[in-house]
Amino acid sequence: METAKKMLAHVVLKLINLKILRQRCLRSKTIQRLVLEALATKSRLTEKEALELGEKIKEGMLQELREKGLI
Repeated sequence: METAKKMLAHVVLKLINLKILRQRCLRSKTIQRLVLEALATKSRLTEKEALELGEKIKEGMLQELREKGLI
């Protein structure tokens, strides 16, 4: 029984660490840029699709700044 508790604690700790990492990545523009660059190297998007996606990202970032009261 003790081993099962240790395993569960280990899994829970891993999940918490992943959640923290995810939040840090969401806040880091540098990490986001690197991820997007990595995805873009293998992307099958057309130029038009890529531009549309870029516009959606900019709109999302603008909304985030407004919500934070920065603009």
